[in-house]
Amino acid sequence: MKLTGLKSRYWFWLILVVFFGFFLRSIHYGSFPALIETADERAWAWLGSSLIIDHQPTAWSEFPAYKKYQAVYQPLPHHAPLVRPFLDHPPLFSFIPGSMHLLQAQHWTDFPSQKAIRFPMLFIGTFNILLLGWLLKLYFPNKKDELINLLTTLTFASLPLIVFSSRMALADNLLATFSLVALISLKKRWFKILWLVIILAVLSKVQGAFIGGGLMIYFWLLKEKKLVVFSFISLLCGFFLFWLYGAYFNQALFFRILFGQSSRHTGLVTLLHRFLFHPTLTSHLWPTFTKALLFTSGLVIIFQSKLTKKDNYLPAASLIVGFFALSLLAVGETNINGWYEYAIYPVMFLGIRSLLEFIYKRANPLLVISFWFLAMLPLMRVALVAGLNSPNVNPHWVVILTILPFVSLLKPTNKKLNQGVFYLGFAILVIASGVTIITLTQGDYSNLTWQLLHY
Repeated sequence: MKLTGLKSRYWFWLILVVFFGFFLRSIHYGSFPALIETADERAWAWLGSSLIIDHQPTAWSEFPAYKKYQAVYQPLPHHAPLVRPFLDHPPLFSFIPGSMHLLQAQHWTDFPSQKAIRFPMLFIGTFNILLLGWLLKLYFPNKKDELINLLTTLTFASLPLIVFSSRMALADNLLATFSLVALISLKKRWFKILWLVIILAVLSKVQGAFIGGGLMIYFWLLKEKKLVVFSFISLLCGFFLFWLYGAYFNQALFFRILFGQSSRHTGLVTLLHRFLFHPTLTSHLWPTFTKALLFTSGLVIIFQSKLTKKDNYLPAASLIVGFFALSLLAVGETNINGWYEYAIYPVMFLGIRSLLEFIYKRANPLLVISFWFLAMLPLMRVALVAGLNSPNVNPHWVVILTILPFVSLLKPTNKKLNQGVFYLGFAILVIASGVTIITLTQGDYSNLTWQLLHY
């Protein structure tokens, strides 16, 4: 597996972006987002550690079937009880936070250290930056594409929503890795790796089936029926192995839990929950910008896709459609948790790349100004709210930043000027993102959230 062009400047700059991304992800990763964001992190840690020590899957669950089958292992104060055997999820991902939990705990039932179980996520999140940079280089290999590829990867490495979410010890972040590996393997025609990824994705979390489903859509559109069959068989293998796992511990309970998970009302508004109305860790700080932009980028990928093998957007579009379909079918109507879409974030950055390329190459002053406002919106909002109670924030800076992009109107046909304003806006976006990630603590977040809700 040779990385062509490894000696080129692209790979040098990509490695710098990877290190920068790792730095941002490592800043107080154990304390922010706070433990109260989701109890699922603890469930994954307990599941993996109990399998390693007791060889029995144990974690918290709210499904009433566990009580009926007398599978309650230990009540928890102010929370759903620990159940055994825990069959809500496949076990593969749980060994990552579970093993880290055991390194710092005296017993697996101890309360997991957030810093310990998130530590491997730093490397998974950073590895995803490298994979995205490689993916973009594979799909857009021309020399003239390298700048936009690097800017896209830098955006992925530094956006607060992506950085904060990548720290969470959740299986969806591993699915993001599998999504990138699947697209790379597809481009390189590494089909053995592709089939393995489909199986491992299902064994990490059932929602990982969107990778196999998306690939089936892709091969079907290209009329490659044999590859459709192979994808389907790989998907079945993943579910078969999950069934063997569940049947080994308690087959009747396994099917009852599986039925309970699949009998939710179809999530007809789930896409709104995921990308437009999103109570996630940064929902109050960036209520519409980042996720809505990613959702738009996903649509851009779908709209640009063509039914040809040479199309660079069709594979990603197929995965996104597979993810949307699974979200509607597998996630209930009233479920508004914000981490299911972590798995598809990197894929949507192909759409971000398309948008950046369109703005940069057109060098239209109105496009540049619009990009500036979209990019600066999070910074301006946080700066305004923080400035209400902080004498250290001068609101005049916000006015200056608002007026600055209109410099491009002085010479609207000057391509270099418009591209220069684009570069400046992008640089401010990256700097603002970095400052936010470095300085934001849980106390600041809670204070800003309160102010935003009353602003």
